[in-house]
Amino acid sequence: MTKEIMTAADLAEYLGFSKNWIYRKAEAGELPATRLGNRWRFKKSVIDDWMEGKIRGAKPSVRRRPARATAELEGRLAEGLSFISTNGEVTSADYAAKFKISLATARKDLNELIGRGLIRKLGGGRDTRYAAVG
Repeated sequence: MTKEIMTAADLAEYLGFSKNWIYRKAEAGELPATRLGNRWRFKKSVIDDWMEGKIRGAKPSVRRRPARATAELEGRLAEGLSFISTNGEVTSADYAAKFKISLATARKDLNELIGRGLIRKLGGGRDTRYAAVG
């Protein structure tokens, strides 16, 4: 019997994907998920509805965070946007080195700025760079 509220490991087994795939898709907002503290949780009925939409070709009903104005940026995100604007294009390693943070934290910051529509992702894989929009 599958639980109604699943962990990433439960969902990975249920869908037949790796836990890493589950985490990447949840973090990117491409998989309906809820973050409780530092843990992801997935509601089976919502995942089933999402899968039905995928099967039928409908746009998935994943709620993304609403875009916020640049005026609401605080701390490192505001400095990060300025850093990217000043340098044209940066890598996640450049961003991490600038703020003395881990690559994972740098990617979270960069994804937040992408989600707000303030920067865009260029390339992919090891060649991924980030540039300011506009």
